[in-house]
Amino acid sequence: MALNWRKIWNDPVWSKVISAAILVVLGLLATALISDWEAKFISLVKYEVRLSVWIIALAITAIIIIPILLVRKSGSPGLADLTSKQWFSEIDQQIKDCNFARIYLRDFAHPDQFKSEHRESLLSFMRSLAERLEAGADIRIIAYHTSLSDKSGLDWLSSEITVNKKALDKIKLIKNQPTSNASSMYLFDSGAVLYNRRLQGGHSYHIESLQGSIVHFLIERGFNTSQGELS
Repeated sequence: MALNWRKIWNDPVWSKVISAAILVVLGLLATALISDWEAKFISLVKYEVRLSVWIIALAITAIIIIPILLVRKSGSPGLADLTSKQWFSEIDQQIKDCNFARIYLRDFAHPDQFKSEHRESLLSFMRSLAERLEAGADIRIIAYHTSLSDKSGLDWLSSEITVNKKALDKIKLIKNQPTSNASSMYLFDSGAVLYNRRLQGGHSYHIESLQGSIVHFLIERGFNTSQGELS
């Protein structure tokens, strides 16, 4: 026997039961849809939050790194790559102004053996060095000289310094380097440290300011210790 849905719907009891059932079903469907939308919304928010974090991190990194790169690119006096001419000129100026210096020379040639490329700069440096040693400046030098039987920069200084001969005692020639090395190094009381490095096909020239840094003190202490140990 077929159900009379119109009669059932018009019945006051059954109509309420059917309405309640419909509401329950609609509620369940709505809950399911809302939960799905909520999950998608939360997932989207989390993704955008993660994306925002990455964007902020990259922005902060750029803010920190870019100025550093620009400073280095512009040739900051704190850490600069120099041409050989600029490097020798800065060394000459530092020698003229200093009352204190610690110098390691990779090659302490006599001026007669200077290469033409840097001859004038090296001669200027040697003259300034002789003047400061004669004046009693606290300058100590460790110099590697491949053949102690050949003339060296020390021989030239001996002929130039006529009064303060004791200053020459602060210059130590060595025939063996303490380690594999192709660099010269200059440490001045201004806080400046100048050094060069041999690279493939040539040299690079550098200056750093260590004023107010313990690194300057440690280099000095290491130099003074090495001067007593090297032979």
